[in-house]
Amino acid sequence: MNARRLLLTGGVVAVLVALVAFWGGRPAPVVNDVDRPDVPTAGARGELSSTWFCAAGALAADQPARHTLFLTNPTARPTTVTLNGYSQTARLGAKQVLVGPASSAVADVDELFGAGTSVMVESPVAPLTVAHRLQTPTYADQTACATATSGRWYFLSQATVRGATATLVLFNPFSVDAGADVRIGLDGGVRSPRALNGIVVPAGQTRYVPLGESVQRREAFTATVQMRSGRLVAETVQTFDGSNGPRGMRLQLGVPAARNYWSFAAGFTGPNAAERVVLHNPGRSTVTALVQVTPYGAAASPPDPFQVEVPPLRFTTLDLSAESRVPGVGYHAVDVQADAPVVVARTNTLSGPPGAGQDGVPARPALTRGTAVATGTPVQATDWLLPAVRTGPAQRSVVLVHNTSAGIALVKVALLVDGTRTVLPGFGRYELAAGDSVLVPVGPTGVPDGSVGVQVGSSTPVVVESLSTFFGTDDLSMDLGVPLPGGPGSLGLLAGG
Repeated sequence: MNARRLLLTGGVVAVLVALVAFWGGRPAPVVNDVDRPDVPTAGARGELSSTWFCAAGALAADQPARHTLFLTNPTARPTTVTLNGYSQTARLGAKQVLVGPASSAVADVDELFGAGTSVMVESPVAPLTVAHRLQTPTYADQTACATATSGRWYFLSQATVRGATATLVLFNPFSVDAGADVRIGLDGGVRSPRALNGIVVPAGQTRYVPLGESVQRREAFTATVQMRSGRLVAETVQTFDGSNGPRGMRLQLGVPAARNYWSFAAGFTGPNAAERVVLHNPGRSTVTALVQVTPYGAAASPPDPFQVEVPPLRFTTLDLSAESRVPGVGYHAVDVQADAPVVVARTNTLSGPPGAGQDGVPARPALTRGTAVATGTPVQATDWLLPAVRTGPAQRSVVLVHNTSAGIALVKVALLVDGTRTVLPGFGRYELAAGDSVLVPVGPTGVPDGSVGVQVGSSTPVVVESLSTFFGTDDLSMDLGVPLPGGPGSLGLLAGG
């Protein structure tokens, strides 16, 4: 018995040692090498078109919100895209929108098709990217639209506590009916509520599924959409009214697959700021993961990684706000390496103003309320587009670049405004050390009020994220950029790079 136990212990130690050694030795996959990336990805230069799917057009079936699309064209020529609208009962027709060169176009979906409309965007220009935003008088959020369907969609960090709602949106713009089951992951196990089994979404329609009717008063749970037939695009919309903790909105595109590696370009803790990393294991064996938190400017001597065990068919939450080794000022990047595929998400919640800052350390957003959710990326790329970064005198939006490669990255950041690609001062050839990250202020000086496209090119693969603030609604959005498949080793700004 002792010999068997010793052998088992030795095996576990060997796995952990191998995982730690593996941490810095294997780069994440580059988008050029991935046939079907697990994040929204613009088409390559050789492709002639691209299609985008924006599922959520409302908070719920009977709760409208202003729905806006942001279409960013990084090429040197104008293009006309086709928007196809879909309601809960029928296809609503098509509208065309002109998008100028090196600029973004804003499409008010409610004005074009009516409230609560899902949209499929067809572009004759492959690198065009699409994001969408839902907004009410009290909160807002945005995310990139999907570029592919999947046989399975994972959603982490869902909540149905008092004052919160969680709605699953299933969008079927195709010509064949689709059927799906929804599995719920709780602390104590997995449930398959009867009302969430055998959901049918007819061709050309959208269905809103209130998760709170099947999962009541839960602070955290996961939802997995498993296709029975046909194809769907899935998103969730969560709202928090502030009566029982956070206030804000979370708009989340589902994750189509579990992976061993995930990266987040940014995160923050500190006074009145909560940050949690959630890891979901869809497999049948326990997964061991290392979560590396690297403060900006500290890549040479980062804190020790956190070791997390995730039981099969369960999720585990790592509260970075409660960990003393994570600095309470400034920003940090988060990298997750697991010994088997997992799905990872990060939530940030603000409950009051930030504390006192430090000289030379960028402060987190000066909001008193707000919440955001983001899934990381298993993909690196040398070219990225951020379709809808908030700008203007009242905004403090930023772009965040994390160098996940083993060498120095030469980074270039440019705004796409009215046909002009404007390189931000100091970021025409910024040297970013291996493993380090940088915060790039986008406004307010000299940038129009609204939302602009931002393009990031790098000499080596990086991960890019944006943080946009909604001061009028006291909310924030943290959004992964959209990779542009291109050749590594160049700064990669498409036209005029």
